[in-house]
Amino acid sequence: MQALKSPLFYLPIVVLVAINSAAMDIGLWLRMSILGAYGAGLTAWYWKSIEAKFTPILLFALGLLLWPLLNFSNVPAPSEWWGHMARISVLFSILLGSSAAFNKDQAGSFAALKIGGQLAVLLASLSLVPSLVEAYQAENIYLAKGSLFTHKNYAAATLLMLLPLGLLPHANGSKTLDIAGTAAMILGLLVVVFLRTRGVWMAAIVMVVVSLAYYGLLKRKANLRSNLIVFGVLAVGLLAAIGLGGQEKIFNSSTIQTRLHYWNASWEMFVDHPITGVGAGQWKIFYPSTGLAGTNEAVMNGSTAILRPHNDVLWMLSETGIGALFFIALLAGSFFISIRKGGQLPLALILVAFTVYGFAEFPLERATMLLPLGLALGYAHSRSTALLQLPSAAIGGLAVILGVFGAYVSNARNAGEVKAQDVLTAYGRQQAPAMVKAARRAESSWFEMDIYNNPIAYFEGLGQLQQGGQRPSKKQLNAALNTLERAREIHPYHMLTMNQMAQVHRMKGQVKLARDLYKEVVTMSPHNTTALLGLMESERTLGNVYEAMDALVDISPKYNFQNLPGYRPEALKTLQAFARIEQPRNATRKLHEQLNAASPSKMWQIWTEFRQIHHKK
Repeated sequence: MQALKSPLFYLPIVVLVAINSAAMDIGLWLRMSILGAYGAGLTAWYWKSIEAKFTPILLFALGLLLWPLLNFSNVPAPSEWWGHMARISVLFSILLGSSAAFNKDQAGSFAALKIGGQLAVLLASLSLVPSLVEAYQAENIYLAKGSLFTHKNYAAATLLMLLPLGLLPHANGSKTLDIAGTAAMILGLLVVVFLRTRGVWMAAIVMVVVSLAYYGLLKRKANLRSNLIVFGVLAVGLLAAIGLGGQEKIFNSSTIQTRLHYWNASWEMFVDHPITGVGAGQWKIFYPSTGLAGTNEAVMNGSTAILRPHNDVLWMLSETGIGALFFIALLAGSFFISIRKGGQLPLALILVAFTVYGFAEFPLERATMLLPLGLALGYAHSRSTALLQLPSAAIGGLAVILGVFGAYVSNARNAGEVKAQDVLTAYGRQQAPAMVKAARRAESSWFEMDIYNNPIAYFEGLGQLQQGGQRPSKKQLNAALNTLERAREIHPYHMLTMNQMAQVHRMKGQVKLARDLYKEVVTMSPHNTTALLGLMESERTLGNVYEAMDALVDISPKYNFQNLPGYRPEALKTLQAFARIEQPRNATRKLHEQLNAASPSKMWQIWTEFRQIHHKK
């Protein structure tokens, strides 16, 4: 089979199955590393077919690559900046490598991608079927992620963006292969339907609309028979999804308010930094600084971090400022080039799926979605008119260098994730020496933060502190504080680090410094329990009883002495201090009278009743 001789046949398959179960995110950086290496190899393979032309597509791609350089010196977390640049470099390499392949042999490239894409869809679908059955039996759709993916939404989006490859034209294909390929596509679509991912369904709807417009309004008839499958398959899939109860999933607005919070925060970052943004890869660093009021409790307490705004356009705007226009122009320009006379609707539909899904999620982060995007961009570049001529060796050399760079950085980050597993294991087991040692092994210039947005240095500092036991020495306290300060340099708004630094300051007797840090945390997260408890204790120690009471009031009513260790004793100390005030404020005079006349054993009950009334108001 001629398609087997093309590297494009193997590309979607290799990227899809390239996982590392030892990594924290099994489907991210190893895949990105292999995709980068493949992009460099693809460019080298088709070296003689590289066109010496500088096109609008190449201009937009270069802008996307180079604009973040403007803000590199100002980013707090350079490793995350490098991670972003690695992804864009990989995309650039795939764009130019695939463009050279299309220039060499367009028909053969289409055939290779068609069969390879269908096989990749088949492999992905088969890997998901057992977990899908389990998910429906357990009535928990989020169990359906299979062995190749970390989340069912990720799986559904990958399938949707690979499916159009199977619709590319393939001259002189055998009937057996056509039947097998069609069966793989139908299975893939069914899996997408059953995964019930709203963003993917929305993308599918738009793909249907675009297909209708293409054939109805533009009256294009080229490859009509094969490409009409796009409309038929997607339409049937959508109807099936609705018939399976998908209307409830589509119109469920439970996550809208949360997403709006992320989007508003992203817009604030852009408005504050319109030219360069906050820096590539830095959204997750700056997000807490915009204020976490309105998010869930886990986020406000720092136990869960939000890593991305679930909107690629706003993500790019917030991180790169007006540089995001290159991203928008790249997608829009490639789409129109792909559908003009003689173009390929399937490749245009990849761009549609990527763009629409990107308004609700983050396909730009995932190698399995960057791959079809890079192929679609490469096709558009191959069809573009040259703005000027450049040496083909310069273009090809840049693609190879960027592919190798992307592969190297991605591999280094993958290695960091593997080592970070040991850090989290030691953390969970409260093994301080092992945590310190593992953190030092895991951290590097390319990997400074785990996938939960925790600086690796935070774990090292925490381990250094825990090694001192209940009464660490001054030397141990200083060492821990120095390490925690380094962690905060990487992530200035990491609340766990800030709370831990405050705790060290308290242990050193530096209560005012501790108080100020707790206040910073509360400013970002008004109901952060750890910070409020620390603030209450610090203010009471400084003699600021009313401020201590204010902090006590803001602690969530769900916490009491039964489910928050250390809460009741410290709260009682604050209440006793309040009861000793000679002239209380009018607003709390009744509470003061009740506490002043009560025994310590009754104070908690009095406070609980007051608290319930306060929060009702």
